[in-house]
Amino acid sequence: MRKQTRRLIGCILSAMFLLNMSAYAQKVSVSGHVKDNTGFGVIGASVLEKGTANGTITDIDGNFTLNVDENATLVVSYIGYNTEEVAVKGRTNISVTLSEGAVALNEVVAVGYGTQTKKEITGSVASVKAESFNKGSFNSAEGLLQGKVAGLTMSKSGGGDPTDRGFNVQIRGTGSLTGSTTPLYIIDGVPGASMNTINPNDIESMDVLKDGSAAAIYGTRANAGVIIITTKKGKEGKTQVEYNGTVSTANTAGKINLMNAKEYVDAGGLDYGYDTDWYKEITRVPVSTEHNIALSGGMKNVDYRASLNYKLNEGLAKNSNYSEIMARANVNQHALNGLLEFNYDVSYSKTNSDKVWHSAYQQAMKHNPTLPIYAETTDPNYSKYDGYYQYKEKSGFSNPVAIINQISNVWSDQTFLGSMRATLKPISGLRISAFGSYQYWNGSGAEYQPSTSLDGEKFGGIAKRENQFNTTRMFEATAQYSNEFEGHAFTVLAGYAYQDFVREEFKGGNTSFPTDDFLYNNMGLGEGLNNLANGGLKDNIYVSSWKEGWKLASAFARVNYNYAQRYFLNASLRAEGSSKFGANNRWGYFPAVSASWLITRETFMRDQDVVEDLKLRAGYGVTGNMPGDCYPWIGRMSKNEDYAYFGDNKVATWSLSTVPNPNLKWETKHEVNVGVDFSFLKGRLSGAIDYYNRTTRDLLYNYPVDAAKYEAGNMLLNLGSLQNQGVEIALNGLAIDHKNFTWNLGLTLAHNKNKVLSLGNEEFVFPEADKQRGGLGDGSAGWTSVKFQILEEGESVGNFYGYKFSRIGEDGTFYGYDANGIEKKFSQLKNKDKQILGNALPVLTWGLSSSMAFYGVDFSFNFRGAFGGKLLNQKRLAYGNQSSMATGNMIKSPDNGITPPKQMTDYYLESGTYAKLGDITIGYTFEIPENVKPYLSRARIYVTGQNLATFSNYSGVDPETVNMSGLEPGIEGVDYYPIPRTFMFGVNLAF
Repeated sequence: MRKQTRRLIGCILSAMFLLNMSAYAQKVSVSGHVKDNTGFGVIGASVLEKGTANGTITDIDGNFTLNVDENATLVVSYIGYNTEEVAVKGRTNISVTLSEGAVALNEVVAVGYGTQTKKEITGSVASVKAESFNKGSFNSAEGLLQGKVAGLTMSKSGGGDPTDRGFNVQIRGTGSLTGSTTPLYIIDGVPGASMNTINPNDIESMDVLKDGSAAAIYGTRANAGVIIITTKKGKEGKTQVEYNGTVSTANTAGKINLMNAKEYVDAGGLDYGYDTDWYKEITRVPVSTEHNIALSGGMKNVDYRASLNYKLNEGLAKNSNYSEIMARANVNQHALNGLLEFNYDVSYSKTNSDKVWHSAYQQAMKHNPTLPIYAETTDPNYSKYDGYYQYKEKSGFSNPVAIINQISNVWSDQTFLGSMRATLKPISGLRISAFGSYQYWNGSGAEYQPSTSLDGEKFGGIAKRENQFNTTRMFEATAQYSNEFEGHAFTVLAGYAYQDFVREEFKGGNTSFPTDDFLYNNMGLGEGLNNLANGGLKDNIYVSSWKEGWKLASAFARVNYNYAQRYFLNASLRAEGSSKFGANNRWGYFPAVSASWLITRETFMRDQDVVEDLKLRAGYGVTGNMPGDCYPWIGRMSKNEDYAYFGDNKVATWSLSTVPNPNLKWETKHEVNVGVDFSFLKGRLSGAIDYYNRTTRDLLYNYPVDAAKYEAGNMLLNLGSLQNQGVEIALNGLAIDHKNFTWNLGLTLAHNKNKVLSLGNEEFVFPEADKQRGGLGDGSAGWTSVKFQILEEGESVGNFYGYKFSRIGEDGTFYGYDANGIEKKFSQLKNKDKQILGNALPVLTWGLSSSMAFYGVDFSFNFRGAFGGKLLNQKRLAYGNQSSMATGNMIKSPDNGITPPKQMTDYYLESGTYAKLGDITIGYTFEIPENVKPYLSRARIYVTGQNLATFSNYSGVDPETVNMSGLEPGIEGVDYYPIPRTFMFGVNLAF
């Protein structure tokens, strides 16, 4: 038995030895190279023999060596790339190319003078693609971004006026006292391009350069950030036709709660026997339409796209209309086997606006609701107003229906933008480009108040006209060279740019017309100008014109370097000279440096599968700002009221009004930014977190100076400084990712803290009167030029300043606190008792977006809002407590009966916290039968609701109509255009 056992063990050992020898004999040594889709070696990639623990990683050049079975399969993987499996099949040398996975850091983003993937970007850049834009109808493309970019804030103080196209846009807080706080817009490479030239339907993407290191390559005009707009281009293939059409209507989303006739009379108001809802009388249910058609396609060496858009918007207010036609075309052409490339872009827009005086809404709020619309009398004191009743017993009142119907106020403009780029690629990696553009804008406005209107009657009709012209020419030449070797990759850019700007205006006014039939079309018919020479009224009679221009020349360079697609370094410098400055400081220099570390490319991250991308960024950059005036450094002369006499000759005299300053220079913003970009769980969660600290130095302001020393009383100087620091968070989530069901979520959060560091020095003191800011005004209420904010060193912009409210007594008396905290009647408080009552700027701004697609159904919504901050409800202050009911209507509120009325107190400050449902869209894309696809490739219908709901304790019209940019944020205007809640039906077709 033992002998048999020993024989069995011997056989087993022999078999195991033979099997091991056989396996050893089948092993091969495989050498290989792992590269990415650009040909760059991937360092630290994992190479594993499938089904075993046998593996290695690639070296600095992407090479590896591994002993494997001759029939093995190699599994090659690296974070951020798609895993590849390669059969050995006895080979000893293998090359593997890894394609980048669909994660956040592989997205291509437009940056200054080129594009980069997000993994290559070292600054703070936010990118929004067309599919993520806000839905709805926008007269200006900025609206597509509202709530989409952390740190970018917007307000629309014009309310829902369809003729008011623009937004008040600001990035990372207020950074200037007098200069522009609006970002620099770049459309298809043209800096300063007019937003009037771009149709939202033509935009492919909008990229926001937020920090100094990203924006510094644009120098002087990038102080408030940069927004790069890239339009859609054609693609090689058959010609495609796309049509987008919408029809919409709207109602009023926000309305002041005014007294009706009965409530007004019960409150003690004068009763004229009528019941008139003035607001209802000047508004309507509008119907608007928009049509957009685009043609695109291409062949081997040429691609093209052309579009035409027509829009007709009716406003909520009667007789307010806006029409627009826009055309755009671009062609890209390749020649000499790709050595030469041409890009042509041209766009044109024309708009026509029937504007309504905003005073019509102010009058609708304060007009006595018991007054009639039409005068039911033959008394010439009333019938002369074309039948409209005018409340002549009290000045400052005008029939709002008459304003809407009688006064003509029109505006039209047209904009042309053309550009051409030629690019030569003489050798591999080298691109030499020449780029030129020309932009022309012409705007013309006209107004006529007939002799039958309240104001026009005083002057026999009033006519006004104006024409404005702007032209911009730009030339730019760049050379760029890219190369890589042994793990190192770099791109060097150098360039020169020149721009000149010319703007001019002519306007005039006249009165005393023999007939109203010609409106503003025969200005010379009025006798007002002739009567002026004979001592007549000079009001509304004028002729003026001006023309000015300035030039900008720049040289710039940038180096982008990375090692192993892991460590990135960018450095740039722009030297810019402007004719706006004197010889001593005509040139400014704007450097930037930034770096990033793609941590997930390190070998210690290769054994985990949770984090696809993790990148740290840090940067420092300097940008500049210029005054709006074309000749600020030159001393100004002004005409004196007094005349000099030489014998019998009377001669006009002139004197220096502002002191020349040849040392005037740029405002400069110095910014540090630190951030992290990340992508987790195979792209399910991605985003960015940024911290920034920016200081704007050498702020421009007009200071009072000793006239005896400087020969004039004012001088433009560089003295003050402002600081903004904050944190921004942007998150994107792919909650569901199935073939027929996807759900994407987006969240942005931003906190900014502003501080005025300095306003002057011992010699040049900031004007005390200019520290009092935030002028109020409600016309007849007598609040013109009353200040409710203060600008002080060590404090934030937007501080409200006034009396601290305590209570309202039983008899309606206002009580407040003095500087020592002692309660007193408001009539006993002194100016020294005023104190800071709160700040207008929000603590946090946010945006939330969601988009779903389930089979053919799509559903999306966008929320946005703010937390914290105070808003001054000036409407409540002006109309919540009239001193006498005889003067007009009032808001229904407990303010009525308070004495003394209208005090500068925090009683009228309200919470600025709000949440707004910006838009909801539900759409359905039809499944197209195969036999129909040659004729119709896509068909979608949808409905969109815009500005549907605002959740807020603010009792004003809408928190977003309050201007939150500049030095006087948080004050809602008295006269406003109604805010529309829009409902839209649309269709998208592709052929």
